[in-house]
Amino acid sequence: LHPRHKRALRHIEYALGKDHDLKAIRAIAADMWESIGHTFAEGLVMERIMRQPDRFDASVDAFANNWVKTENGSVIATHHFGNWELASAASVLFSDKRLLGLYKRIKNPEVERFITGIREAGYPGGLYSDRGNGARRAVATIRDGGDMAMVADLRDPKGVEVAFLGRSMMASQFPASLSRRYGKPLFAAQMRRVKPARFVLDLVEIPVPVTDNVSDDIRVATQAVFQQFEDWIRQDPEQFMWAPKRWTEGQ
Repeated sequence: LHPRHKRALRHIEYALGKDHDLKAIRAIAADMWESIGHTFAEGLVMERIMRQPDRFDASVDAFANNWVKTENGSVIATHHFGNWELASAASVLFSDKRLLGLYKRIKNPEVERFITGIREAGYPGGLYSDRGNGARRAVATIRDGGDMAMVADLRDPKGVEVAFLGRSMMASQFPASLSRRYGKPLFAAQMRRVKPARFVLDLVEIPVPVTDNVSDDIRVATQAVFQQFEDWIRQDPEQFMWAPKRWTEGQ
């Protein structure tokens, strides 16, 4: 009944309409709300879930050969898919990395304190909002050989234009910029739900070009991140959060 449901239906139709009829689009939206409900419920017991490594799976190729072996730091971009609140779990459970998290601050201060208190378990390197000194902390962490993760799929008016699910979007260039500036590997990641409170980490390294045109290198890498997000979303559209305003037209 919420207006965001209508927006979600529009966004699904924009992105997938040519491959899905109205009944299928409505089913995806219904399953999306179900997935978000699981995410919120799982988030409330995040610390307990993260003490149970058997709830998580990460392939050797995706994890051990890439993320864990990045001894001199890395940049990880995830999106609102599956349980994004647990996107850092594999790093915490299966490595000794002290991952720093950067997140978008919640407007309500009481909710902000409550949610941040829950999320901190997933970020032994600290959890910082995009306001204040969060960006500076992230820069210092990457510069000094640490690891940083952020949810990167929301609209950023100060970002770079990318194509995403068939439409134009202004996206954060921060992950690609950090990777390009300090020569650290850039990964797209998602925590895909396979059952309630059971997950698989999908992790793909994103090529970051290094040419004389730094701005273009960052744009190309950012587009590659969003192309990977799109590929994943098209495989499991019901696990993506379709409701937020992302695109620059036809919201």
